[in-house]
Amino acid sequence: MWMKFYFAQFKHKRSKRSLYKFGITKHMDANKRFSVSESKKFGRSPKQYADFDIKILASIPCKSGKEAHALEQKFLSHFTKTVALEYYFKESKAKYKDMSGVTELRQMSYDELQEAFKMINDATPSHVRKRKQLMKAFYDKARGNKK
Repeated sequence: MWMKFYFAQFKHKRSKRSLYKFGITKHMDANKRFSVSESKKFGRSPKQYADFDIKILASIPCKSGKEAHALEQKFLSHFTKTVALEYYFKESKAKYKDMSGVTELRQMSYDELQEAFKMINDATPSHVRKRKQLMKAFYDKARGNKK
């Protein structure tokens, strides 16, 4: 069964501070992982991510759940700086206690972000990189960007 590994930015709307998440999803559109409908489907509050602007920064399609889990664990064990969300964002105690995926959120420096992107690029199969390049060129041309 196909799964997708993703790297996401969680930008706190009030403080403008960001944390980053490595995760996996069964959805080919990783954004759907954070949708209201998905939260409801799994019995979570549909407002659990309301304090954040969430942006998928990169993703890798994986041929199996085992492959996706291994990739996620590689990144989680390499980037280990976790924080208490309420303290980091100066929110009330236990505000995010029921939010799904909090243990995968990481505080990352600029250099760590660059390293993560390099690792993601290195882990992306060449045929997927080529397809992404072709799609980017197509959309750039359609928008009139000359790159």
